[in-house]
Amino acid sequence: MTDLQPTIAPPGDDRDCVAFADLLSMAFCRPAEDMHKSIGQAGHENVRLLHRGADLVAGLMIIPMGQWFGGRSVPTAGIAGVAVTPHERGRGVARDLMANTLREMRERGCPLSTLFPATVTLYRRCGYEIAGGYYSAEVDPSLVGVINRTADLQPITAETENGIESLYRRHAAARTGYLDRGPYIWRRVRRWRGETVRGVAVTEGATMTGYAYYFQKAADEHSQSIEFTDLVATTPNAGRRLLTFIADHRSLVKTVTWRCPAADPLFHLLPERPCKLSLEIYWMLRILDVAKALTARGYPAGLEAEVHFEIADDLIEDNGGRFVLAVAGGEGQVHRGGDGRLKLDIRGLAALYSGHLTVEQLCAAGYLEGEAEHATVASAVFAGPAPAMTDPF
Repeated sequence: MTDLQPTIAPPGDDRDCVAFADLLSMAFCRPAEDMHKSIGQAGHENVRLLHRGADLVAGLMIIPMGQWFGGRSVPTAGIAGVAVTPHERGRGVARDLMANTLREMRERGCPLSTLFPATVTLYRRCGYEIAGGYYSAEVDPSLVGVINRTADLQPITAETENGIESLYRRHAAARTGYLDRGPYIWRRVRRWRGETVRGVAVTEGATMTGYAYYFQKAADEHSQSIEFTDLVATTPNAGRRLLTFIADHRSLVKTVTWRCPAADPLFHLLPERPCKLSLEIYWMLRILDVAKALTARGYPAGLEAEVHFEIADDLIEDNGGRFVLAVAGGEGQVHRGGDGRLKLDIRGLAALYSGHLTVEQLCAAGYLEGEAEHATVASAVFAGPAPAMTDPF
């Protein structure tokens, strides 16, 4: 084992990016060429590499974006592509790289960080906690049973893409945990891993009310499958038109999948229950700046309340201590002090912040201690739809 001290920095040149792409290829079983493209799309300035001397030991990518909580977009640093060379695993390298990156993101003013975990244990050590689900729905088009063409359906063009992005943003704002997409995520929606992605838009009169991006694949010699990389319907007619689009593929397509929340309104437009809903993976959240995070999100508009926290954070010392969250008019204000009636660590705060766990559930899981009356108030403050995410990154 070498005594050389590790250094953490963005890539020095493209040779570093090539080496990182090879490491990602080995870790995630994807072609190195594809990994190199992903690094370029993330931007070299958003890559952090850990070297020991001249040797690349580990790396990750930072994806700047937003995430919707309480109807407000909160800036978050998405973390992707965390990889450690095999002979250095088990030595705390990934935690060191993550800790350095999280402190840097906090110093840059980012209040949150979000990721999909390959291992929950590592990220819990870094202060993340499970904060929502990533679900997929699967249906046989022959069982959809919806034929409704009252809304118009046309291919998406370059001229309509700005309207698509605006419609998505309005749709996502009401869905806890959805991403406020940047260019990196939109690129993945429209260019999924080398597949030929097509798009259709739904209009009612002159108003766009839904859209879908999708690709088709051969399932076997006689059948196909369709996967939607994005599926949005903002009205019942838009939903029925997109379900009709699915049903129209029933002669050759045997399975259709899309990403959705656990309570997708499309399910309620189906005459029967032909959909299979699956939890693919949980996503995790990390509070980088307690005061900024609590202030940035939205809250129930008709509620006025105070919540007194006492927070523990082993990694970011400034997050520790007592905070008072005062909620009124859908907004939150935070100041230091109070009596710390709810005691929890930074992980428990992440699960509460997203609405994934209520205060009562956090108490049952051993994440929180507090008075029953104050716990009820806190649960109301963070109440909302079950958090979900539909974009892998």
